[in-house]
Amino acid sequence: MLEHGRGILHQVTVAQEELASVRGALAGRVSIGLPPSLSKLVTVPLTLSFRAALPHAQLSLTEGFSVLMVESLRAGRLDMAVLYNPPPSPDLDMTVLHDDALILIASQKREAAPQEPALKAVMPLADLAELPLIVPSRPNAFRLLIETEMLRINCKPKIVLEIDGLNAILELVKEGLGYAVMPP
Repeated sequence: MLEHGRGILHQVTVAQEELASVRGALAGRVSIGLPPSLSKLVTVPLTLSFRAALPHAQLSLTEGFSVLMVESLRAGRLDMAVLYNPPPSPDLDMTVLHDDALILIASQKREAAPQEPALKAVMPLADLAELPLIVPSRPNAFRLLIETEMLRINCKPKIVLEIDGLNAILELVKEGLGYAVMPP
C-alpha cells in the first residue's frame, strides 16, 4: 500500500503543479529516471540546462536499471525515463531515442584461460558463451537481451558473478574476474 500511496501523492502533486503553471511561470517537479551508464554522462549537463530553462521548477533524477524504472513509471513515481530495450507496453508511451551496440569489456590484467576464444574487434555471439561473464541479475534488460540472443543460436552464457551495480561490475572486470557486456 505504501508504494501505491506514494504514486498517488506524486500524481496529486503533479496535478497541483499543472494548475499552478497555468497561472504563471512554469514551476513544479519533474522526475526522470536514468540508467547508470547514461546517468554518469548526462546528470550535470541535464541539471544545468533544466535550471536555466525552468528556474522555478524542481528536477528529481533517479538512477536505476530499466526494470525498476518501468515499475516506477507505472506507479507514478517517475514522469519519464530513459530505458534500455524496454518490452512493449500499452500503458506507457515510448519513443526510440538511439540504437546502441553492446561491447565486450575486458581487463588488461586478465589472462585468458586456454579454452577462451581470443578477443577480437568484432566477436561472434557464440564466442561469448565461452567467456566468464559478470552480469546484473534478472530481469536486467542487458542480461535478458544477451540470454535471449544466445538462446536463439543454441548457446548459453557462462555467468560467473551476478552484480546489480554498474560501478561494481566494472571494478570486478578491472580486477580480471570476468568480462562484461554493456553499451559503450
